[in-house]
Amino acid sequence: MTNKVKEGEVLPKRGPGQPTKYRPEHCDILIDTFAEGGHVADFCQKVGICEKTFYNLVREHEDLSEAYGVAKTRSKALSSRKSILGH
Repeated sequence: MTNKVKEGEVLPKRGPGQPTKYRPEHCDILIDTFAEGGHVADFCQKVGICEKTFYNLVREHEDLSEAYGVAKTRSKALSSRKSILGH
């Protein structure tokens, strides 16, 4: 049986165990990756995590969640410019 996190639910603080793989610099790396036309898999490869870990970190860290929103917006803008220019 899997416990799924409901939208808007706040996750409890992590207890002792494996340290988080999150680093504050991940926010800038994520935005830069998407601005270069990359995607989640590209970011994960750069920072050495799997996609499941990425989505867990996005849920757990508000600043990474915000950076992900910015990154997706920039990626859409990049795609739109490429379409307009015919690339």
